[in-house]
Amino acid sequence: MKIVMDEESGPKDNRKMSWLPFLRQAYICSGETILHFCFGLYFGAPTVFIPQIRKEANKTEAISLEMESWLSSTITSYSCIPWTIILPIMAYFYGRRAPSILLWTLVLISTMVLLFSTTIMEIVISQIIIGVLPGSTLTVSIMIFTEYTSPKYRGVFLTVKAATFFWGVWVANVIGAYYHWKNIVTVMTVCCVLSSSIILWPESPMWLASKGRFDECAKIHRWLNGQDTNSEKELSCLIKLQKTKLSKNSQNKGIREVLLKYIGVIKLKTIYKPIIFTVLSSLLYICSGKLACSVYAITIIRKITITEEAAYNDMLILDGFTILGMYVGCVLSKYCKRRKILIYTSLTEVLFLFILSLYMYLIKSSIITENQYFTIVLLTIFSTAVSCGPIILGPCICGELAPIKYRSIYFSLSAIVMSTLIATTIKITPVVFENFEMHIFFLLSGLSTSVVIVLVYKYLPETKDKTVQEIQRLLLEGGIEIKEEIAEDEMSVRINGGDSQKNNIAMDLGFLEQKNTLSE
Repeated sequence: MKIVMDEESGPKDNRKMSWLPFLRQAYICSGETILHFCFGLYFGAPTVFIPQIRKEANKTEAISLEMESWLSSTITSYSCIPWTIILPIMAYFYGRRAPSILLWTLVLISTMVLLFSTTIMEIVISQIIIGVLPGSTLTVSIMIFTEYTSPKYRGVFLTVKAATFFWGVWVANVIGAYYHWKNIVTVMTVCCVLSSSIILWPESPMWLASKGRFDECAKIHRWLNGQDTNSEKELSCLIKLQKTKLSKNSQNKGIREVLLKYIGVIKLKTIYKPIIFTVLSSLLYICSGKLACSVYAITIIRKITITEEAAYNDMLILDGFTILGMYVGCVLSKYCKRRKILIYTSLTEVLFLFILSLYMYLIKSSIITENQYFTIVLLTIFSTAVSCGPIILGPCICGELAPIKYRSIYFSLSAIVMSTLIATTIKITPVVFENFEMHIFFLLSGLSTSVVIVLVYKYLPETKDKTVQEIQRLLLEGGIEIKEEIAEDEMSVRINGGDSQKNNIAMDLGFLEQKNTLSE
């Protein structure tokens, strides 16, 4: 089934049709957003199905500590690493629809395996297959949200996408707290049905232009963005740039030349510095222990509560405030600078980590008596602080620091590093719980986060309201801040000056068309 686009080629101003571009872009983004919600369901499911399976078997040995560490999204995080390489390659050669359809198919297969699973090994197989989902979220999904949407609506779609993951985690925990965990898989199945619209997508206009299919590119671009003056200007720039690139890159290169080229690209300051900064901003979330609290919420809260029912209720409260904090962080990012939000929220989380550590130590030493409600209040403030800053701004900074050239390589390398960090953290957390008391865990989290805060304060550049050129200059000059100034149009110089990845030119154009950056 093909989607029929407007045949007219000239620009026009039709106010009655002005809402159509938003609806069409929302239609494209809905499939990816629903799958992102599904990823949240997968991420949150182990928190509740591991205790349920143990309870049904009436013994802890039903799932060993070693297997628990693997089932708690560790397998999924490691298995996504190959996909961070495979999916961008598919997107480059076959367009955006091909990897998206493959993604949807594998998510459906994984869901069916999990739905009919009767053994732990079948659950493991399901989690291995679903590794394609986080792999896509870190690579192809970013391409889709930036290439199919206009700068006017891009921030709305990205904000909704970021929040849907934690909504998925929360919904999974709610279902698992009051019903059998297989009901979570039923919701996953519904998500697969709703996201089947991916099959009917048109191809990305940017990819079509990169392959010299300019008539198709123009038709789909106008169908997605309308035919007003700004979108026609963007379309004209896109076609001109791709024609220039195609003429310059007409000569085929051998495999050896291509490999040497990419090895040299990795060594560039514009590649490895943004990756380091991305890791630093993400470590504010990982080192704080919030990731461990999300995955092993029941294990942590069960240590400080009397009943299992209270543990589940407290977990839902924490997840609810995490989601609330993300929306607060979105509002703050609209009006405050990135570094300021990151540093202040991270200092708040460190403060409450130290308070929690001292509180737990005093309880262990029998100096004070534990108050369950006070403990939950401390954890809630800590969770809200993390979600207001590091959780919501980590992906934002990752997108804003993306270099003008070699974006695909940047996103793939960032995804590999981040997936490895997340998977390793989840894997070793049960060992930490087994060998250390809770007050030691919170103390170590506070100390490690403090070190990262110092590095962020010293090195992370400010990206809010900066154009791509200004951000790149900050990276090259090693500065933290530059004076506000009007950026000159360096589009052709910046993009055509080197072998940039063809599959992300539209993202560049979107950035260069406006002063606001990716997250706004």
